[in-house]
Amino acid sequence: MADLQPGDLIAVDYKGAVADNTGHIVMVREVKAVHTGSGTLPNQTQYAVEIIDCTGDPHGVFGLSTYEPYPDTRMVDDLEEGSLNFKGVGIGHMMFYASNATGEFSAYRWSVNSGPDRTYTTSVRPISAARVV
Repeated sequence: MADLQPGDLIAVDYKGAVADNTGHIVMVREVKAVHTGSGTLPNQTQYAVEIIDCTGDPHGVFGLSTYEPYPDTRMVDDLEEGSLNFKGVGIGHMMFYASNATGEFSAYRWSVNSGPDRTYTTSVRPISAARVV
């Protein structure tokens, strides 16, 4: 986790648990900071990572206080329609965890305001990172 740089790729393997979807891949835009707010896990450090990806499910819940520091460009506030979620390419934020013992990926959350139902350990959904040089 500590070695991630802009442009690095992070891949999550869904291991066949999601119909018609093998996993998710994102490009790191910026490792924002250690996140100590919601969703902390014992013996793990949580990082807010700004990512670029293509998804049908934007990262976060618009309007929550935890959303504003970690927004997703596919979510907009329309004065007439309310909040709208768009699919496709955009910039969002995911929360990645590193084991305090090894520094390696240990889990991830879909967004800063995702609950335990959207938090997955590497035993359930393996995570790997790559740098294209």
